[in-house]
Formats: sequence, C-alpha cells, structure tokens
Amino acid sequence: MRNHTAGTAGLHALRALARGHVHGGYVWALVMYDGELLCEQCTRENYRQLYRATTDTKTGEPDWCAIGITNSGESDDIALCADCGRVIWTGADDPTDD
Repeated sequence: MRNHTAGTAGLHALRALARGHVHGGYVWALVMYDGELLCEQCTRENYRQLYRATTDTKTGEPDWCAIGITNSGESDDIALCADCGRVIWTGADDPTDD
C-alpha cells in the first residue's frame, strides 16, 4: 500500500476544524486525500476514523486521509459534503445564492 498520509499538516487541519479553531467569516471544509470535502459536522462525527486514516501510514484508509482545510472564500463553485451530501457553501456565481 502506498504512503498516503498528509503528515502533520493534515493532522493540524483535522484538529483545527473539528475543534472549531478556524477564524469566523467563512464556512470551512476538510479536504480529503481524494479531493473530496467534508463539512464541519461530518468532520466531528467521523473524527476517530479521520484521525486514524491521517496518521496511519500503512493501514489507514486513503480516502479518509485529511490533507488540509479550505473555506468558502477560496472557491466560486458550489461545494458538497462527500459524506452527508449537504451543501457546504454555494459559489459566488451560483444563481440560487441570493
């Protein structure tokens, strides 16, 4: 199995989002190894699985490995949670965003 861990950056991002240690004004999401996003609620609900996958270099699940965080200010596209399917944020150019 290839090494898929994100190292300390992914672990710090996971902890920050799960504990609410991100600055206000934006909606935040966890970025996974496969490029998918998780909302804050799913990050908290799946913290143990995410932690194991992010720290375990040999047996962790690559799709659950956290590599960083992103926010609504960094994207003009709609973002969906890969776990629950909820809309995390709507893009600036989204016609449904009034």
